[in-house]
Amino acid sequence: MAARYRVALHGFSDFERTALAFCFRHAATRLPSFEQVDAIDDCDFIVAEASPGADFGAVTRSGRLGDTLFVGDRPPPGAIERLARPIDAERILRALDRMVIQRVAGHPPQPLDPPPDIVLPLPPEGLHFPLLDTHDIVDTTPSAFHHDPVEPVFADRDPPMRARDPPHTPGAAAIGTPAPAPGAPMAPAPAPPARRARDAKRGAKEAARRRARAARIAQMRHDGAQPPPDVLLLQPGPCFDALDQLLAGFGFRVQLAHTLDEAMNLLERVEMVAAFIDLDTAEDDGVDGLELCRQIKHRLLPLAGEPPVVLLLSAHAHPSQQVQAQLAGAEAFLGRPVTRGDAARALEASDVALPADERRS
Repeated sequence: MAARYRVALHGFSDFERTALAFCFRHAATRLPSFEQVDAIDDCDFIVAEASPGADFGAVTRSGRLGDTLFVGDRPPPGAIERLARPIDAERILRALDRMVIQRVAGHPPQPLDPPPDIVLPLPPEGLHFPLLDTHDIVDTTPSAFHHDPVEPVFADRDPPMRARDPPHTPGAAAIGTPAPAPGAPMAPAPAPPARRARDAKRGAKEAARRRARAARIAQMRHDGAQPPPDVLLLQPGPCFDALDQLLAGFGFRVQLAHTLDEAMNLLERVEMVAAFIDLDTAEDDGVDGLELCRQIKHRLLPLAGEPPVVLLLSAHAHPSQQVQAQLAGAEAFLGRPVTRGDAARALEASDVALPADERRS
């Protein structure tokens, strides 16, 4: 049985195909894994556009409706799987997971009439697949950053207990191990070795960061005259969350801009270590916060120093915006309102030191 499945795209705009291709590249490390191919004849599954006016000719002629996931409101007659727009890479990969399970478990596909919500089919009781099990599917699709940097981190989780594992009974305990008394609380199971190692590594890293922060604070108190680093904050109006006060509390000197022109002038005159840019900022010429990020990262506009770390902000935090932020080169994507912990974690993960955050020392 294949552990990797090939997926072909049919239809979609150039930007949508680029975003989906990005997600399929990262889906190569999950289980089941997927890779994108060009030809419909050389694939296991098809993801096809089902918007009004879409052309289904190649899919229907291939006789692959049962292997096709349609995205949109107008799937052709006989379609098996459908997702509504907007395009969400995480939902697409989960739908493909279900199609893999249907195929391996031998569930015959049923046409959508009317199209219901997709329900996860379960394999027959007692049936186990060595390379694919519903418990083994680890979804590592990039989604909203949740306090992490833009670069996705693919989970290395320990597998959960299988449904087929026998339940623990007092009689199954080792000889000499007393069984718990009726009604007594169960002792917590020890953490797996891999998890203990990760926790120890994470604790050591956090302790090192605390020591580094304490050293920076002591050095700044000793120097006194060293100017604080500058950060750019571009937000359309003063009605947003008080991110400028939060950044000032970290010890930064905040350069505030309310328009893209103001932000470009500041970037040309002042060397910034980081730039917080709101995606809702836009000008009449079509330039928005996303385009400004791309221009900064590709040095398409004059900068006073090296390109700063860019952290994009949005009040919506939709998964599609995360993909757009990654393609534009942003280091992090934060949903509004930005909390103190969100900002601190994103900056430190991007190697931007907090100058004087005494409360975390």
